[in-house]
Amino acid sequence: MIDLKYIRENPEKAKSGIVSKGEMGDIDKLLELDQYRRKLIYDVEEFKKVRNNNSKMVSQYKKEGKDTSPLIEKTKELSIQIKDVDIQIADIEKQIFIELSSIPNIPHESVPVGKS
Repeated sequence: MIDLKYIRENPEKAKSGIVSKGEMGDIDKLLELDQYRRKLIYDVEEFKKVRNNNSKMVSQYKKEGKDTSPLIEKTKELSIQIKDVDIQIADIEKQIFIELSSIPNIPHESVPVGKS
């Protein structure tokens, strides 16, 4: 299977390789899915950062004798959002695997164009 990073860095080579082999493969769709996956990963990492900060603040609030229930509730909501985004990421990764599986290896420049 061709490396997604290679396709990301060389989309035109990947497209021309598919055409020269006479195969089917949607590089644009694959790159779209990859970009969306990367955005979701960024979002979930930001949620985790906020959740971790909230957890630190809860312990600080407890030491100071402040009410922690609103902060705990926000942290629980963030945990639910994180789980939802993780599920979305897993679904996108399955779709990426399916798309990558349909893309043939790129032939060397010296290989003549055609199915055989």
